[in-house]
Amino acid sequence: MIESGGQVTGAPNLLKLATYRHRFGSLLAAYRRVGYKPAPEVSQASEHSRSGHKLRANLIEQICAIFPNVLVQTIKGTKRNLLDVAGQFQVAVQLCRPVWTEGHQLRWTMKGRSDERNLVTLLGIPDVSYKKVQELYVIPPPGSSIGRTRTFWRGDKWLSQGTKLEDLSELYGVARRLHRQHCQKT
Repeated sequence: MIESGGQVTGAPNLLKLATYRHRFGSLLAAYRRVGYKPAPEVSQASEHSRSGHKLRANLIEQICAIFPNVLVQTIKGTKRNLLDVAGQFQVAVQLCRPVWTEGHQLRWTMKGRSDERNLVTLLGIPDVSYKKVQELYVIPPPGSSIGRTRTFWRGDKWLSQGTKLEDLSELYGVARRLHRQHCQKT
């Protein structure tokens, strides 16, 4: 039985996950077409993914409303967007996924995207229901400080390298400062 995207990706003789998404809209939609009902946790993960995409899109929309000199650019060869700040520098936007440890402690996971490693990054931390972004941090370009993913928690030393935003209007000033610091180091 194959239910998750990870299982599809690792299974021989199956199409790539992106093919199911392109042809049916999602893996769950493909399941529905053949009358298969996946386990509840698979459906919940898919719903969180959809909600996360909406939250990220709304966040980018809010940023563009506050900062008219910010342009949304698509990373070549992907559907992924980043922010171009008046042609001066770029900012990656990541919505982190909440995860629970076996000890029932809340953590968040960000993806280590190779095309965003050298960019100042805005981390959005959603509530566990994916209804709103509850905290925003701007971190220096993560470079090699993360692998494929990075899991962190409030008070994590890695996260403390960044700046927590009290208001989204602080984004430009903080991102510009971190970008300049990064340029001075390299």
